[in-house]
Amino acid sequence: MKGYEVITSDEKHVGKVVGGSGDWLFVETGHLRRSTHALPMEFAHPDDAAQRVRVTLPKDLLSDAPKVDGDGSFDEAAAAAHFGLATAFASPPTQGLGESLPGDPAFPDRRVAQAERERVETRRRLSSHDPGTGEEAPSFAGRRPSLAGHDRSGQTPIDPGAE
Repeated sequence: MKGYEVITSDEKHVGKVVGGSGDWLFVETGHLRRSTHALPMEFAHPDDAAQRVRVTLPKDLLSDAPKVDGDGSFDEAAAAAHFGLATAFASPPTQGLGESLPGDPAFPDRRVAQAERERVETRRRLSSHDPGTGEEAPSFAGRRPSLAGHDRSGQTPIDPGAE
């Protein structure tokens, strides 16, 4: 691709490809004061027939990218951060293995989860029987009064004076 003309998403000619390294193209920009900028291959779409590379970036973003030194070296992390690439950011300590770390605000720690399970089990146990007599507690399923004065099933009106 060396020598290919570089065209941005806003249809501006910004320079030409003068080299590359790994997943990066080096684009020389400017007419009088030339500078070379690193461009990630993810944004470059070469057209071999026209000897052009179309990039899905505006001219300003490419012009503001970190510069490549004369020996071809550049700060790859800074360039990746400039273009918003994931390689610029640190990997999470759990590496996506479904683990959570203590104190992680996104996931409750295991002690909190265990306490919640114990509360649920206690509620279930208390609602299913009366611990004092060993008898089943009365079930109100389907007979809970609604604000309209009917049970939830809508079959029998509740007589407030019946109890």
